[in-house]
Amino acid sequence: MAEATPDSVAYRLLAGLGARGISTFLANAGTDFAPLIEARALGQARGATMPRFINVPHEQTAVTVAHGAHLINGLPQVVGVHHTVGTANTVSAVMTASRERIPLLLLAGRTPSTERGNVASRDVIVHWGTDTFDQAALIREYTKWDYELRDGQNIDDILDRALDIAMTAPRGPVYLTLPREVLAAQAVASIPAARPRAGAIGASANEMAIAQLADWLMAAQQPLIITSSAGRDASAPPALAAIAEMAAIPVIEHYPRVVNLPEEHLFHAGFNPSQLVTAADLIIVIDCEVPWLPRQVTPQANAKVAHIGADPLYTRIPVRSFPVDLAIVSDTGAALQALSNALMQRHLSDTPAMTHRRELARQRKQHQHKAIEDARHNHPETTAIDFAWVSACVRDIVDQDTVVLNEYGLNLSLTGFSQAQAFFSAGISGALGWTMAAALGVQMAAPNKTAIAVVGDGSYIFGNPVSCHYLAQAEHLPIVTVLLNNGGYAAVTRAVEVVYPDGVALQGPETPLARFEPQPSYEGVAAACGAYSERVESRSELPQRLQNALNVARTQHRQVLLNVICQPKAHEETS
Repeated sequence: MAEATPDSVAYRLLAGLGARGISTFLANAGTDFAPLIEARALGQARGATMPRFINVPHEQTAVTVAHGAHLINGLPQVVGVHHTVGTANTVSAVMTASRERIPLLLLAGRTPSTERGNVASRDVIVHWGTDTFDQAALIREYTKWDYELRDGQNIDDILDRALDIAMTAPRGPVYLTLPREVLAAQAVASIPAARPRAGAIGASANEMAIAQLADWLMAAQQPLIITSSAGRDASAPPALAAIAEMAAIPVIEHYPRVVNLPEEHLFHAGFNPSQLVTAADLIIVIDCEVPWLPRQVTPQANAKVAHIGADPLYTRIPVRSFPVDLAIVSDTGAALQALSNALMQRHLSDTPAMTHRRELARQRKQHQHKAIEDARHNHPETTAIDFAWVSACVRDIVDQDTVVLNEYGLNLSLTGFSQAQAFFSAGISGALGWTMAAALGVQMAAPNKTAIAVVGDGSYIFGNPVSCHYLAQAEHLPIVTVLLNNGGYAAVTRAVEVVYPDGVALQGPETPLARFEPQPSYEGVAAACGAYSERVESRSELPQRLQNALNVARTQHRQVLLNVICQPKAHEETS
C-alpha cells in the first residue's frame, strides 16, 4: 500500500473538507477507502484540521444520521460509502433527503479501473464484480449533481462546486465518486479555500406577485393557508404567525415535517385540510407538496390557489396537478415577510368576515383543547394502548430540552409543538426507517437535548436497528426510542380497505402480508447494544415508563427503547 503524503488527493480532500467547516465524516468504509484512511491518520499525526471519522455500520443509517444533524445545525453534511454496493444501500435514505431538500455530499469510492500497474490497482475479486458502466445512475434521479473525480483535477475546485450546488435552493444531495487510483495519486498544486460554502443567495419574491396575492387576501371571505415545511426557514414561522393573526387566516399543517406555527396560536387550525379546503375561496400553499388529497376533496371551482416556495411547483415530482393561479418562487421567509408588509401597507382592519373567522378560530381552539383533555383523562376500561393515549402521554413528557421525531403513531392534534426544532417527521418519499437514525443525528448535533424517536415496528425493522443501536452505544448518543408495536404494517391493511373495501382479502381474520408472526423481542435487540429497554403492555403503566425512559437517557446518558404493545388498528389518525 502506498503511503499517503500531504499532497495526495485523499489528503487534500480531507483537508479541504475541514477548511470548509465539515467536522464529521460519517462513513461505511470498503477497500476503496485505503487512501482516505492513510491520509486521515497522517493528518491526525500532523495536527491538520480534518473531519472526524465516524464508523457507521450501514449506509442508510449514515445518510439518515446526516439528515438529522442538518435539521439542527443547517450545515451541509458529508457521508462516505464504498463504490456500487454502498451506494445502493443509500438509495432509500437519499430519496428522503432529496424530497426533503437536505444538502448532503455523498462521497462514494469507485472500483479501481486498472487491473495492474498502479499501487491502487485491483487486488480482490470483488473489484471486478462491483465494476459498472455508470455507477452514478444508481442514484442520479435523487441527486442535483453527480461527477467522477479525474486524475489531475483540483479537488478543492470540485468540492466547492459540489457544496455550492448542494446548498443552493432548492437544496439537495450531490454525489461524487472517487476512484482509488485518483485518491492515491499526488494532488495538483492549489491553495485550499478556508471558508464554508453557503451556495447562492435565495430568491426574493416578485413585488407584483406579492401585491396580487395581498389584494386577493383583502378580498377573500374564507382564505386558507396550508403548509408542510415552511418552518425549515427559521424566519418563516414568525412571519406566518403574524400574517395569520393580522388577516385572520386559518393555517393547516398538512403532514408537517417541522414546526411551522406554534400549536397554541389561535389560527392553528389543525392537520386535516379537507373541511376548510372545500369552503375556501383563496388557498395559499406554502412549501407543501400535497396540500390535500384530490380523491377525497376538491376546492371550489372559483377558488384561487397560490403556491409559494423555492420550487413551488415541485418540478421533480412527475405528476402533480393541483390548481395554480399564482406561483411565487422565493425563500419562504422572505416571501412571507413581503406579504406581511404588503398587508400592512393596505391598512388591513377587521371586516365582518374577519370577525367571523376569529370567532370560528376560538371555537376550533376550544375543541382542540377538549380533545387533548379527553385523550388524557378519559380512561376506558380496557388496558390496551392506542395511539391517542401514546400521543397524550408523549405530550406530557415533552419539555424545552426534548426533540421529538415521528415516523408513525403520533396523533399531532393531541401532542402539539410550539418551539422551533422541537419536532421533525419523516418525509413523503415512502422510504421507511428514517426516525431512529435521524434522532441519532439530532442528538449528535444537539448534545444538550434529548431526541425521542417515535416509530412503528415495521419502520423500526426497515431502519437497520442494529446499526442504529450500535452507533448510539459507540458514540454515546442517549436517544429514547418509543416503538409502537401493532404487530405489522397497518398501512398495508388500510390500502386494501381503500381500494377494495368490499373485497375478499378483508373477509379473512388477517390481511395477507400485513402481520409479523412471530414477533421479535425488540427490547432484546436494543439490549444487545447496551440499551435500557422495556416492554410496555398496560395503558396505566405507559406515563411512568415514558418518564422513566427520559430520566434514564438524561441521568445515565444511555440509549433507551420502549416496546409499546398497541392495538393492531389500521385507521388511527396519526397526523
